[in-house]
Amino acid sequence: MSRVSQTYGPDHTTLLYLQTLHSFWLPRINRKTYRTHQRFLNEHYRSLERVRQISSNMVRKELVPQI
Repeated sequence: MSRVSQTYGPDHTTLLYLQTLHSFWLPRINRKTYRTHQRFLNEHYRSLERVRQISSNMVRKELVPQI
C-alpha cells in the first residue's frame, strides 16, 4: 500500500489533513481557491479508486489458475 501511495499522490493522513483544510479554512479564505482545491480532491479520489480497481483485478488474475 505504501508503494501505491508513493506512486499515486498523498496517503490517507495527508488526505485527511487536506480535507480539514478544505472544509474549514478555504471557504473562509477564498472562493476560487476553494473550487480549485475541490477539483484536486475529486481528482485524487478518482485516482485512488482506479488504483483499487487495478489492484483488485491483479489479485483476481493471480487467484484464477491459468489454463
